[in-house]
Amino acid sequence: MECNGVAAFDLTKNAFALLDVTPRANRAQLEDAYQDALLEADNHKAEAVLNRAQQSLISPRDRLESELGYFIDTKPSTAKTILSSLRNGARGLPFGEVAGLDLINLSAHLCGIGNPSERFEHADQLVAAYEALDFDEISQALNALRSVSGFGPVEPAQVKTALNRLRLVHARAALDAILANDEGVDHLATWADELSCAGPSGRAFLEALLQEYETRIAPELGHAASKVRDSLAAVDADPKDRHLITALATDLRAWDRLAQPLQNADRARGIDEHHSRELFGEIRDVCLSFANERGLYSQALAISELAAEVFSELPDAAGKLEEDIETLSDLSSQKAKAELLAPLGKAVSDADGRHSETCAGLRKSGFSAEAPTPVREMHGAFASLIRMSSDIDLNGMGARLVRNLGIDLCNESNDNHAALAIVKGLLKHRSSLPVDVIKALEGDLKTLQRNIDFNAMTEAMKLGQLDEADRLAEGMLDGADTETRGILLGVRSAIVERKKARKRKFIGWGIFAAIILVIIVANDNSNSGSSYDTSASTSYDYPSDPIEVTAPANVTGARADAAAAASDAAAAASEAAAAAPYADDAGSSQIETPPAPYQTYRTVSVSELRYCKRQKARLEAVQNEQMSNPQIDRFNSAIEDYNSRCGSFRYRDSDMDTVNREMANDQTNIRAEAQDIIGSE
Repeated sequence: MECNGVAAFDLTKNAFALLDVTPRANRAQLEDAYQDALLEADNHKAEAVLNRAQQSLISPRDRLESELGYFIDTKPSTAKTILSSLRNGARGLPFGEVAGLDLINLSAHLCGIGNPSERFEHADQLVAAYEALDFDEISQALNALRSVSGFGPVEPAQVKTALNRLRLVHARAALDAILANDEGVDHLATWADELSCAGPSGRAFLEALLQEYETRIAPELGHAASKVRDSLAAVDADPKDRHLITALATDLRAWDRLAQPLQNADRARGIDEHHSRELFGEIRDVCLSFANERGLYSQALAISELAAEVFSELPDAAGKLEEDIETLSDLSSQKAKAELLAPLGKAVSDADGRHSETCAGLRKSGFSAEAPTPVREMHGAFASLIRMSSDIDLNGMGARLVRNLGIDLCNESNDNHAALAIVKGLLKHRSSLPVDVIKALEGDLKTLQRNIDFNAMTEAMKLGQLDEADRLAEGMLDGADTETRGILLGVRSAIVERKKARKRKFIGWGIFAAIILVIIVANDNSNSGSSYDTSASTSYDYPSDPIEVTAPANVTGARADAAAAASDAAAAASEAAAAAPYADDAGSSQIETPPAPYQTYRTVSVSELRYCKRQKARLEAVQNEQMSNPQIDRFNSAIEDYNSRCGSFRYRDSDMDTVNREMANDQTNIRAEAQDIIGSE
């Protein structure tokens, strides 16, 4: 790009240099100099050059350009020394004696000769000299010379016009030196970045330099862009080949190095560079397609991070990419976690479909590698997850999957021992689990043990083993809440009465209130139950874009189905204790009363139980529907309200039977009511 080695600006070819005169020479002196030069010319070509030089110094426009492109403020003797030096290798130049436009002309000449590093130094000197250029000083110096030569003064407008043309010539000379240096383009990018803080003269020269660069680099930049597009097409065809993404990165960075000066310049102007904006749009379209249409989040993330590096100079692109990367990071992480959890999810699902075998295996060998199928496979998948993952949150997700099965075994198969085996097995890995999961498991441990003890107490009472029943009731008093404590004390009182009745040989049993112990679970992997938790919708797009991806909210929750521990537990005790709590709505006709929020372990009335059961059914009826973001927000709000009211409670078996019968005959209305929760879009 050096114009075949011919300097773009050559002081020795200036008309004053060819005739060996100074800008102070009058017309007579110019004629004498011309005649003297002709005597030394040895061919017609040299004579033609001298003739053009003489004419240019007489023509008003050409003379002005010759003056501005020469030495107008340097001693004639110094100028003569410099010209001699330039003709003989440019050694020992007196830079300290040259300033202003004269220094710019000398620097522009030196941009075309010497080795690349020296030439670039002169280009740097040229940029600095333009920054310090004073237009008024140039006009004054010119008119001072004109007063001596007799060619008449020039107007400032004429000087500006001629300087604009000369600036372009200087820019070409500087660009020759820049492109001859391996690091020249990087330096040009730095100068472009400083465009906004340059002075008027410096900015005008940098603008000219960048304009010339864009023209000169266009073919090479276009070729580099074509390579990027070819690499992008290869990635689009086979996105799982990471080598193709690496090749794309190499090509894109090579293109970016060429485009960097233009990007920086337009950023300084407050706009997006048009070549970069076009290529960015094509790359982002592929990322959107990967994420929205093909679920290739990690590939879209890798390319977006590369684009953020390359297109950081584009204000609009940088903002979009920052949001893209945040969203894609979440989606990629979620997908990776789902893939790691998949084997465990399959094993848990298999065990969940074979309750009897699962319960038998857990009761026999616990949650361990020694247990028979399907427990062994489930334990193996969980242990493998713990070994592979250092992500404690991911481990927690796996533990919740298994824990949820334990809850099913307790609530649906009424097997507290099997559920307890799962809880104990999970707690062996407590060092790899989140604090909230450990806390929940420890709560399960206590609740399940109470369930087991209560069942044993009930059985002992039925068999007449009153001392054993009393011992178990006494043991359960420790840590019991106020209501449960009152019930257990009633049981012990009934046992005392039973013992007295034996002594009096009096036989007669009343009905004692049934105790309902509830396991409260925060299980993130069930779609039904008393407690729900949802994640917000994820959008990978922006209002200005036509393509949008919205991840449906995954409705997750926990089973908190009450497990009735026993009935007909005690004898000869106050029947009023059982009947009083439910007298408030006896005989009511399907009235729903939302329980007061955050009142855990309270015995609910029939109308309150009816609300909790029907609201749960309504939520489950719409949880898998495709929802808009406003519908998701309303759904999440309903879940939060439901959790606060129905997260944990006790109920009466007869009330549950009543509500279940009502709901079995009212499914049509429940489904209609469900749609009202989320409303229309």
